[in-house]
Amino acid sequence: PDEILFCQSEGSYSWVVAQSGNRILVSKNLKHLEGILPDRQFFRIHHSYLVNVRRITVLDKSHSNVILDSGESLPLSRLRKKGFMETLKSTEKSG
Repeated sequence: PDEILFCQSEGSYSWVVAQSGNRILVSKNLKHLEGILPDRQFFRIHHSYLVNVRRITVLDKSHSNVILDSGESLPLSRLRKKGFMETLKSTEKSG
């Protein structure tokens, strides 16, 4: 899981994007991946994105997106923003 930057929905499938730049198409939806990846490390920031919170370097509140250490910019849903902020705070406290 540490090598995963984020997962992106593609209908019934999902793209798993790794730190190495590899993109792997898996025959599982994001809900399934969300259930098997560590919930303290991964958060569903948008209907189409599940992100590794340890890879986030910038939270751009003005544009409602997050920027990862890879330079990727992903949208942050306004409906999921509050839960995401709480997750970030608890992640910072735990180290």
